Amino acid sequence: LKTEEILMLKDELMSIFAALGEVQGHIKDAGVAELVRGCRRNLKAAAEQAEELEQRLVPAEAVEVG
Repeated sequence: LKTEEILMLKDELMSIFAALGEVQGHIKDAGVAELVRGCRRNLKAAAEQAEELEQRLVPAEAVEVG
């Protein structure tokens, strides 16, 4: 993966996480709700891993704004 793709991966995963959170509030079936909760946990964990990769791959001076 390119650095830009890693940076975008975390954002994409968190976007899906948030969208599923909106859907979760409308689910009536307990089994389906638990499935969505599990998916959200996995997405959050994957986003955290993507962030760790980002921090390792991108030199600090490359992300400084200024």
